Amino acid sequence: MGVPGVAKGSKTQARLVKEGLWDAARELYEAKKQEGIEKGLILAVATREAWEAVDEAYPPAGSLRDVRQNPGIRQSGRFVSPPDWGELPATARYEDEVEWVYQNYLLVTVVDKRGTRILLDRAKSAAPSHGAIGMLEWAIDNRTAFFKDVVPRAKRGADGGEEAKARLERSSVEEIREMLDQLKEKVAMGDVATEPLDQ
Repeated sequence: MGVPGVAKGSKTQARLVKEGLWDAARELYEAKKQEGIEKGLILAVATREAWEAVDEAYPPAGSLRDVRQNPGIRQSGRFVSPPDWGELPATARYEDEVEWVYQNYLLVTVVDKRGTRILLDRAKSAAPSHGAIGMLEWAIDNRTAFFKDVVPRAKRGADGGEEAKARLERSSVEEIREMLDQLKEKVAMGDVATEPLDQ
């Protein structure tokens, strides 16, 4: 099994090197590790706490902690909206919002030991509205319901909504005609009273 904190540290270090922040982060890491050792912590625990301090001070770009440190990034619910998206409308067509979530769900969802994170900058396009981002939040918590119920219903609505409504209206009119024909037959046969009911 390895030393606790080392695997996390190597991932954090690799990310910081890639982002060009390792030189500054190294000073914090060394100081926190030394501080832990001076407090009497064993090396493995001091190392883990040092990496946690570095991760807290230098969060991954686009994470919620990054939002707190970079207030220019807007946030919708618990997810970060990339600055290049500009101002999003409050709502859009329902079918467009569902389609955006459907097309981007796997691209923007990252599940790791820290839980589920959403990196909206990975989306194919900007969300059509704040409502779409809210729908994405809901879809993450209700994945089965979203893919089994919401997506098919939205696709049916988008793929000929007017035609589907017209078909439904025609079938309803036909049902009413059949009921009227049956009633006329019963009246003709004398099975139904034709005098008005007392009120």
